[in-house]
Formats: sequence, C-alpha cells, structure tokens
Amino acid sequence: KRVVSWSQVLPSEASAAPLLQAERIIVPCNDNVLYAVKMSEPHDVAWTFTAPGRLSSTPSLHGSSLVVGVRDHGVLAISADRGRRLWERLVPGGVTGEVTSSGTLVYVPGLDGKMYAIDPADPARERWSLSTGGAIWGGPVLAGGVLLFGADDQNFYAVDGERGTVLWKLRVKGKIRVRPVVSGSTVVFGGQDKLLYSVELD
Repeated sequence: KRVVSWSQVLPSEASAAPLLQAERIIVPCNDNVLYAVKMSEPHDVAWTFTAPGRLSSTPSLHGSSLVVGVRDHGVLAISADRGRRLWERLVPGGVTGEVTSSGTLVYVPGLDGKMYAIDPADPARERWSLSTGGAIWGGPVLAGGVLLFGADDQNFYAVDGERGTVLWKLRVKGKIRVRPVVSGSTVVFGGQDKLLYSVELD
C-alpha cells in the first residue's frame, strides 16, 4: 500500500505541472502566483512571485533563472533562488505554451502566431521571430538545435534554433495545440483532427 510521504497546503490550485528545481518545487497556481515549496522538511514556501496574468504552463530553467509564459501578457524571468523579477517581454495576446531554453536563447510561443527567440542579455530585442499562420498554443521542443512545434495554421514546424529559418513543415488536418515529445530521432504530436502523428527527424 502506498502512502503520502508529505503534503503542503497552497492558497490556490495548481494551473500547470510543477518544476523540480534543486531543493524546491516551483508550482504555478490559478491565483497567478508561483510558489517555491521546499522539498526538505518542513516543506514550507520559500518564496512567492505574483505574475501580471494567468500562469498556464510549467516554468523552465534558464541558468540560474526561471522563465515562464503569462497569458494576456508575455514572458518573464525571475531568479530561481529568491523569486525576484529579472526581466519581462510583452507578447501580443500573451503566452500559454511552455517557454523553452537552449542555454543561450529563450524560445517563446506567442498567441499572436509568432515564435520568438530572445536573448536574455537583451530581452527587449529578439534574436529572431518567425510568423506562422495561426496562434501557437503549445510550447516548442528543442532537439539537436532544431525547434519543433505546431500551430493553429495546421502546420508542424522544424526551425533552425539559431537562425529561425524553417527547415521543413508538415501540413496536417487540424490545429496543433499541444507540445510535441521527442524520443531519439522521432517526434510525436497530436492534432485537433483526432490523429496522433509520428515523424522521423533523420
């Protein structure tokens, strides 16, 4: 029989999956607050950060900072140790998908139909941006320097992560609103056409 090893009461329900970061669990909640819960006893909240909008995706780690998309706002970065705001970037329509880090660049899926590559050293300017024909709801995945994601224009994109050039795209029968998964040389994603797609990357 399995038992709960510990639990912690939060002021609001979780709005997305948590991120395990060092000795803390970063939880986005429906009250628009990120909670950093200690993994060691007494499992209390180390810090909180109130976002300027809805948190609907899991934060990502970029060096010593956390980056997270905010609905009806954009993307922001906060320090992972204290939860202090470092920078933010407005995106028309906001961001619902998970932001992805390459270690150098941060990739932001916009509801305005653009994928943004932002250098955190100068977040006011993007390294590149790519316009698609529809909103990008799901976050991208980076595999071997190639950024993979789907959009509401019913296309699945493979984009050079450094330059932002489209390497190839695949047209399907419905909108793609979920983040793909990669295993080895295979990428798998689902569409609103009720089909599951598997594509070889090599």
